[in-house]
Amino acid sequence: MTKERDNSLDCLCGLLIIYMIMGHVVSLTSHVSPSEIVNIAFQYCSVFFFWYMPWFFFKSGMFHKEEGWRTVFAKSSKRLLRPWLQWTILGLVVGFLIALFNGSITQYLYSNLHGLLVAGAISDNAPLWFLLSLFVVRITYSGLRQLRVNPWIIALCGVSIGLVLSRIPGFKPYYIANVFLALFFYSLGNSIGRKQFIAENKWLALMCIPVALVYYLWPSFVDFRTNNLLKGYYLIYCILSLCAIVGWNVLFKMTGRIKPSGGGQILTSIGQRSMFYFCVHWVVLEILIGIFKTFMTGTWLFLSVFTVLLVVLFSLDRIIQRKYDRHI
Repeated sequence: MTKERDNSLDCLCGLLIIYMIMGHVVSLTSHVSPSEIVNIAFQYCSVFFFWYMPWFFFKSGMFHKEEGWRTVFAKSSKRLLRPWLQWTILGLVVGFLIALFNGSITQYLYSNLHGLLVAGAISDNAPLWFLLSLFVVRITYSGLRQLRVNPWIIALCGVSIGLVLSRIPGFKPYYIANVFLALFFYSLGNSIGRKQFIAENKWLALMCIPVALVYYLWPSFVDFRTNNLLKGYYLIYCILSLCAIVGWNVLFKMTGRIKPSGGGQILTSIGQRSMFYFCVHWVVLEILIGIFKTFMTGTWLFLSVFTVLLVVLFSLDRIIQRKYDRHI
């Protein structure tokens, strides 16, 4: 008898992918034509999803396998570096065409070179920094585990170094600093792993609610990409993120017993092919903003771009999902 796949993490992943896309749409449309209503609404959403970026590293750690360093390097290169390179090239091509149309070739060259050197990703596909950082994290963690370093020690060292680097004003490149913070969540993901699901009870799942309330009353937030503390306290952000991650994981695990339908089915589908949505959305987003900004502003610009972007991504995924069926 074939064991049915547990889609609970896929569904949660799909939800976080949509939240991430929404954040990027808010960010880019705000540069063109800001909307106070949209910005306020997104700020309220961020109270519940401030932990979304750490979740992706935590989830990757959950599925880490104790393999030889060379094996991990080969698999990670195929899984992370190859799509990073492919979508970097596509981003450069699309960005060049947009820059050629706008007459901003100099800015195009500078911003992409600066982004590559400082953040590990070109500005015309900025989210790809995650793939490069995750690649380094996997290789580093695998090497340390081969040396029999305890995952909790790795996590403690990672968050400690990340905290120190966050106190250095303007520390660059970003991909050095964010790797240490990422190691904290990746290590705990591997250490806690599926243990978080052993005691599936409502009290553990309800951790989501008080954590969100604590974050609202005592906000702490770290820009994961730059490792910059934007407000509050660095360690508080890490602790609250970890609690929220475990709470939401268990909550979705409990509700995952119900076969997904409708919106849940769509979220699960997006989560199962998260790599496609992650790598493609920024490139399509730049094209859509270039089109819609000519006749829309403010809230309508955001709503139109966000809606059309999701439709385009989902449609493209339906067409070529066999080729890009990958998870982050």
